[in-house]
This record gives sequence, C-alpha cells and structure tokens, in this order.
Amino acid sequence: MTTAEYTTEKKYRILGFNDDQCSCDVCGKQELKGTYAMEDLSTGEIFRAGSSCGAKMAGWTSKELVAKYKAGEKEILENAKKELRNSAEYIAYNNGLDFLNKESDVLQSKMYNCSDENERKAIRVTERTFESRMEYIQPLSTALDNKRKELVEKYNLRKGCYLN
Repeated sequence: MTTAEYTTEKKYRILGFNDDQCSCDVCGKQELKGTYAMEDLSTGEIFRAGSSCGAKMAGWTSKELVAKYKAGEKEILENAKKELRNSAEYIAYNNGLDFLNKESDVLQSKMYNCSDENERKAIRVTERTFESRMEYIQPLSTALDNKRKELVEKYNLRKGCYLN
C-alpha cells in the first residue's frame, strides 16, 4: 500500500493521552491540559499534539479525535478485561472462592439439620477459621493480582487501573 492510498483516517494512530507533556510538538503551544501521543503511519514518527493540531493533521474535528481516542481506550480496556476473565488465574481464584463457599454452606446445612447438640459441636469444629480460609485463598489471590498487573502493563493502561 502506498501513502497515496491511505485515507485521512489511516494516516495517524492515537497512542494515548496524558499530561506528562503539556506543549504541542506541532504548533508549539504551551500550557495545554495534556497532549495526545500520535504515530504517523507513513513514517513511524511519534509526536505529541494538542487536540486541535492532532485533529487537523488527521482530518478530524477535535470532537472526533476525542471520541476516537475514548472508543479506542474502551476497546483496549474491554480486551484486557476479557483476557483477565479467561485467564487460568481468574478461573482458579473464582473456583477457590466457590469451593470455600460451598464447603461452608454444606457445614451450615448439616448443623441446621442436626438435632443433637453434641453432633452440631462436632460439625462446627470442622469448619474452617477465617485465617484458614485466608490461607487457602491467598496464593490464588496473589496470582490473580500478578495477572492484573501483567495485563495493565501489557495493554498500557493507566497506573492504578483495576481490572475485574
């Protein structure tokens, strides 16, 4: 594909927005709220532009630039969430919680349906303590947290972004 075949929409790609740089590389304007990192797809050059300059270069309005950026961000976040929910760590953690909850439900049911006080006490003794439940789930929780951090980095999400 040659440069002439590109539509205006395919000339540039929005890589992100932040307030690390508050000056436009295109016009030099200072004290912006932030700038968009954009890639020129024909040269591979990456530059920072304010919304007006970035939109003008791409053939969009400022409103379209912001809308395309937000749509792209939403799609990236949804892809990260989908990958998390399909991960072995997420599945193992939820299975662990389900196991603990079912185990507790079964014991509660046995105690409720038992008329002998001594038998109820014997059943109650087999119930996990809070500490025991935490010990069981902790490695699964740690693995899931590590997976979340990995995906935040992989998808270049904002620091502090919490996936679930």
